[in-house]
Amino acid sequence: MKILSTVITALLLLFTSSFNPQPQDNVTITVTISNVRNSTGSLLVGLYNKDSDFPQGEPYMTQAVALKSSSDKKITFEGVLAGDYAIAVIHDENGNEDMDTNEYGMPTEGFGFSNNAMGSDGPPSFNAAAFAANKNIEISFGMMYLGGY
Repeated sequence: MKILSTVITALLLLFTSSFNPQPQDNVTITVTISNVRNSTGSLLVGLYNKDSDFPQGEPYMTQAVALKSSSDKKITFEGVLAGDYAIAVIHDENGNEDMDTNEYGMPTEGFGFSNNAMGSDGPPSFNAAAFAANKNIEISFGMMYLGGY
């Protein structure tokens, strides 16, 4: 009888804990972006948590940073659920909130990705740019500008 009581208690504890999920930890992601060409426009920064959205879909969080100088920029995302993320940045020099391209589809404005990731013919994959944010983390990467634009 004592064994049956112990088994029932263990099962109740197991089921109770599985129906009461523990809250996930929130972390802070601090991003330093270097090699900003000039102080015109703003940086549009997207934090992504899904492969299917990166880098042109809906970001998990966004920030727009008005540029006052071309020095390194520090952006902080607070209250982020712990997990895997990737960042995409556009230097929106003309303020239209789009990545401008030339007639061949090449970007005429600066861009950057976490891990300094690059794609072979277009943007990198989520996995190439992804980093783990299971605790507060600081990352850095540089902007890129193509073709002398």
